[in-house]
Amino acid sequence: ASFGFVIDVNGMPILLEDRDYFGRLEYMWCIGKDSESFIKQAKKALRHELLLGVIDEEKDYCVTGWVGTTAEHKAVEQGNNGISIFARGKVIHENLLPDLKEGRVFSKYVIGELRADFLDLDNYDDIATSDRQSVKDTDPRFGALKEFVKNAILNRIGNVWTEWRNEDQSKEALKNPAIEAWFSELRPQHRKYAKSLLGRIAGFPVEDDELRRTLY
Repeated sequence: ASFGFVIDVNGMPILLEDRDYFGRLEYMWCIGKDSESFIKQAKKALRHELLLGVIDEEKDYCVTGWVGTTAEHKAVEQGNNGISIFARGKVIHENLLPDLKEGRVFSKYVIGELRADFLDLDNYDDIATSDRQSVKDTDPRFGALKEFVKNAILNRIGNVWTEWRNEDQSKEALKNPAIEAWFSELRPQHRKYAKSLLGRIAGFPVEDDELRRTLY
């Protein structure tokens, strides 16, 4: 509706909420002008940050949108793990994440959508590949976008994600009476490291709860 039209199936409009992306997010980073509106969609998110979306002010290169991480690895399976790029209302690059070669653990939990209209300008050469599913890697505009997302967005996520997870996941682990009893016997100077350990175990991408209990 924000673009002036709606799509419906059997009279029922298809909304952003139907994709359930926002409902899976544990943490969220809102990028660029007016991106705070996305926070309202991610009602289960524990934390969020606002990041600037200016890539090149002189050339008017900027992005808006959001990038988030899910609480569980399985929540981003089946092809959802990635960052889609939109330009002028349509998908122009299905998934930017593989192009960035990000190997840190948090990248396995990432979902995002960014709008970069400067990739599709009438007075510039067509940046799209022949299949219209991605953009040409050699175009300097795409290079500027990749550098920005990696340095300004993913590096910020990488700097805080582990700390946030350790703190929040350890709180969940301490709801277990046996773990809470063990934790309460530790000296104060050791509890910081215990929280880090609990957070790491809670963050392991395993689906079997029994295996996680064994690790604890």
